[in-house]
Amino acid sequence: MNKSSSGTNIRLLGVPSVYYSRNTPFPAKGYALLAVLLLVPGNELARQKAAALLWEDVAQTRAMANLRQLLVRVQSRQPEAGPLIETTQTRISLGPGAQSSDLAAFLQSCKATDLEGMMSGIEQFTGELLDGMEFEGEQLNLWLLTERASLREKLFNRAAAALEETTRFGADRGGNIGKIADRLLAFEPDSPECYRIISKAYGRCGDQDGVDRIDRLMNSVLNPALPRVPGNTSSKPSGTVWVAPTGVKPVEERPAPPKPPVPRVAFSSPRHIDQHPDAQLAEAFVEDVANSFSRFKTFVVVSPFSTMRDFRGGNLSNWEKIRSNYSVQSFLLPGSQKISFTVIDDGTGEIIWSAEYSMEPEDLHYTFRLLAKTVAANLAQQIERQMLDSGRSINAQSYLHVLRGQNLIKTCNLSMIRRARKEFRQGLTYDKDLSIARARIAQTMQLEWLLLGGTDPHLLHRAKAEADAAIEIDSTAGIGYWMAAVIALYQRDYTTSEAKFQEAETLSPNSSDLLIQHADALAHFGKPKDAWKRFKHAIDLNPLAPDIYWWAGASIAFKLADYAEAVRLCKQMDDEEPALRVLTASLALDGQIESARQYARRLMDVYPGMTAQEIVRFQPDKNPENNKIFLEGLKLAGFD
Repeated sequence: MNKSSSGTNIRLLGVPSVYYSRNTPFPAKGYALLAVLLLVPGNELARQKAAALLWEDVAQTRAMANLRQLLVRVQSRQPEAGPLIETTQTRISLGPGAQSSDLAAFLQSCKATDLEGMMSGIEQFTGELLDGMEFEGEQLNLWLLTERASLREKLFNRAAAALEETTRFGADRGGNIGKIADRLLAFEPDSPECYRIISKAYGRCGDQDGVDRIDRLMNSVLNPALPRVPGNTSSKPSGTVWVAPTGVKPVEERPAPPKPPVPRVAFSSPRHIDQHPDAQLAEAFVEDVANSFSRFKTFVVVSPFSTMRDFRGGNLSNWEKIRSNYSVQSFLLPGSQKISFTVIDDGTGEIIWSAEYSMEPEDLHYTFRLLAKTVAANLAQQIERQMLDSGRSINAQSYLHVLRGQNLIKTCNLSMIRRARKEFRQGLTYDKDLSIARARIAQTMQLEWLLLGGTDPHLLHRAKAEADAAIEIDSTAGIGYWMAAVIALYQRDYTTSEAKFQEAETLSPNSSDLLIQHADALAHFGKPKDAWKRFKHAIDLNPLAPDIYWWAGASIAFKLADYAEAVRLCKQMDDEEPALRVLTASLALDGQIESARQYARRLMDVYPGMTAQEIVRFQPDKNPENNKIFLEGLKLAGFD
């Protein structure tokens, strides 16, 4: 083969290919190994690590033999520039021949400060890293997903810098804006930020037609449901200031009419006669349906943790806390695999609709979508109903494994978390593109990291890769962003965590579980007042909340220096043990020294041999002053 038109011998961005003469095809894992070496710090790997990455499910001896064969095939014919890979007995490193690859050229261009160098790198980026390739090993596939996302971010940063440079003097030097726009939007067509920087570039050149063209394109892609007004070009790029013509008097502002209350919907636990064989599955199914409505803004679903527990117990005194406008009740029909659902207006007692659905395993996800659309048709606005029409179909067996895993993850102990992860992984064997399974695997890894005392950073790295994969698969599902935000918090990446929480909350504005996690994170970010508002909203949606809500609320109250309230919230927990640290410090700082010392002794039993400083170090607080106050409380209680 001849060298490509761009001067590269090897293409790794896009469909991989080589442009120098070879007697045999270039091996697929050879492309992967080259990409890994180009992207890994130092451009070298231990042989053992390379073999484990490429053949993770194979015994080490066999994997090392496979690696030797792969290296022989790669090195059988080298480009004129030199060997692609160089080896020693223990290590593999990048050879000079690999520098003629498009990936190497793009990475080199990321250091360029001149416009020509920037544009050269952008033009090299003709496709995703190893486009069209998938590998058997989970670790290698996760690495690939992570690096693709990282390279797209580098492309965006290069494009933003090139747009600034090309319009530095108020003109589009070399007509580069269109070239950059074409390349950037080919990879990020649904990114508002991409449209914004392109629109601003046209604005800096005074090209109003270009600004309007990009704004129309953005609206057609991101807001296809919005009506078009002929000739309306009111959308302006960020930074554009509109000034009223001289002589035009501003319209007097009038107070906005009060917003009508948002309807609240409560799902009850499925009722059944005797021991129905599908009772446990139906419970998980109804809970999953209820949680799926957290994305809606025109009505809210009270957390099924509160509503399903309350209805099962028949405790009418707690009903006032639920305050629902509509109830969704279900009944497992005896002697069949069918379930009936009824929506009732709680104000009038009127039945709005009632229908029966199949609980056969192969029909379960179809039932989920049909039921969700029926509820939305009665309670949601038209624009939100369309969100449910675009959902992809899910394999029936895969969905069953996800439901079982979500049931297991409620019990927060190591054994149950690992069993749940196994269920989610089994779901992926039937549907490898199931975003929620990836996100839940990330959640199990992050929880396991917490339960093991935060001593295994590898677990957090793997959890981050799973969360990133969930977002890559389905960028419209909030749970992937939610998990990415939690993981970033514990990695002390506060900027990423805050951004991911905002994205998650935009996609699932009424998920009480997400709200409580976001509230907890805001307190760690140093924003306890904002955290307290979200905590109160989460409790409003889940008034009979589980212990983790009260624990998070106590931590927020502690950061507000309301130590008495922190103690009160801890006392609402069924099991105080997870919150012993904040409870002990709060009691001490509230002046209840004797009680604080009693709890300190319990805390010492839970964390034998740990000092107060070691316990405080676990807190992911952005503001170190919070840790000093916490440390002071523990020492007052008697900790060393």
